[in-house]
Amino acid sequence: MKTKNVTEYKVNYQRRGIMKKQDEYYIKINNAIREMNYEESITLCKECLNELYDYIIKLKMTNQNKVTTITNKARMIRNFLVNQNLIVDIWLPMTKFNLIEIFTSAIANADNNSALLNYNKKTAKCIAEFTRDCVKTISSFLIKLL
Repeated sequence: MKTKNVTEYKVNYQRRGIMKKQDEYYIKINNAIREMNYEESITLCKECLNELYDYIIKLKMTNQNKVTTITNKARMIRNFLVNQNLIVDIWLPMTKFNLIEIFTSAIANADNNSALLNYNKKTAKCIAEFTRDCVKTISSFLIKLL
């Protein structure tokens, strides 16, 4: 029983740490958007998710091989959540789990293409804000499930 309390304490401490890092990323992302540096905001979004995914893989899937791409990490986490039946306590549609992988792929592609340079500022801002909101949604969802 005492071991469980120590383990829970470590997990809660780690969770607070990753939440603090996520909040720091959100501040940087918002600052980049405010400064109209939309490409930077998308890069920060990708880094934010990548760090969160690394944390989850380290915490929950310790025996997994080193996965390098963010899209593969998202797929691994999605499959883990579905296979571990984490939806037993709260009913969630499968679509919510699928969106983890879909949004991550979209963010990775947007960052790799640097396509925002081809858009006008209003469109680029909308894409950057949408990307930020997707990252916030994915992060909040995953942290709640930890």
